[in-house]
Amino acid sequence: MSAMKRESGTPPEGVSLAPLVVLVPLLNLGLADDMLGLAAGIMRRAETRDQDAFVGARRIVVLSVVEVPPDQPLAMGLDMARSYRALLDFLPSEVDAGLAGRVRVDRVVKVAREVTSAMRQAAEESQADMVLLYWKGYAREPKRYLYGRVADALLENPPCSVMLTRMEGWKESRRVLLPVRGGPSAEQALDLGVALAEQRFLSVTVLHDV
Repeated sequence: MSAMKRESGTPPEGVSLAPLVVLVPLLNLGLADDMLGLAAGIMRRAETRDQDAFVGARRIVVLSVVEVPPDQPLAMGLDMARSYRALLDFLPSEVDAGLAGRVRVDRVVKVAREVTSAMRQAAEESQADMVLLYWKGYAREPKRYLYGRVADALLENPPCSVMLTRMEGWKESRRVLLPVRGGPSAEQALDLGVALAEQRFLSVTVLHDV
């Protein structure tokens, strides 16, 4: 996980760092159930925030992007955008986030020149404080990219905290191993790791190299 920025600053002691608004770019609809489940899992500890101040604020924003090449007009992506919207209508309108309650699921489809620019725009418009981005575990062009074209571009100038996730087999996990280096990102990583462990009833091992 890469937790890059939080506009609200460091919360007071006892207040969860769990995000209130999670943006989930969904480039593969086959991952929808797992990604929504994971998003709900990392929001579980949001119940430690001020309930009155944040009632109704928790939501997951699912984003699909139609990328149009620069040599074609953006209008060329409108038919595909309508198809994406029809597919997203099959997603649940809300998911269970444990003690944080039911969390609303919003759907957004954007037509853009670049997937990354659409992600940033959606994060700003939704006031997301975390982007949950699927990562296949390798870059197709490792000589050019560390994580991949889209992930590298997003992490270069992140709009908020970013969490890269590999979904394969996560529901069969038996424990959580959390390597941390210190700093605000480590604090948020610990908070989210504990939230996921609570969701799956797993033990947590924190690894800190000193």
